[in-house]
Amino acid sequence: MRDPEPPNVESEAMQAIRAWRATERKKLIESMDKLLALAQRLAESQYTRSSQRAKRTRLAGQLLWYKDQILRAMTWEALDQDVHRLMRDVYGDRNQPSGPRLQRITPAPFVPTIVKKRQEDDDVDKASRDADPEK
Repeated sequence: MRDPEPPNVESEAMQAIRAWRATERKKLIESMDKLLALAQRLAESQYTRSSQRAKRTRLAGQLLWYKDQILRAMTWEALDQDVHRLMRDVYGDRNQPSGPRLQRITPAPFVPTIVKKRQEDDDVDKASRDADPEK
């Protein structure tokens, strides 16, 4: 089974288009918020005629739907960018390690003890033997 090819790196033009789309969407959503606030305010106003109130309520609903569609498209595009970034990281340069690797645990080498018993312990043992008449 062949390994899949790594994805192509995005061109500068594609990156510029993505950046332009992001700024245009931001402007569009800001203007949608303003229009939505105006439509809601006019629909709830006591001075608006009943025929106009129905139109303003319908307009507010349409603006909400349209704003939702824009936000969903942004979510899908962001998800697409994340997938491309992940694939680039996974299939990127295979020669370099991508992160910390687990190392095999080997047993510690045998080290003989070279610590001698303290002299005070020897003196205490001799003194206790001398004091004990049974030994």
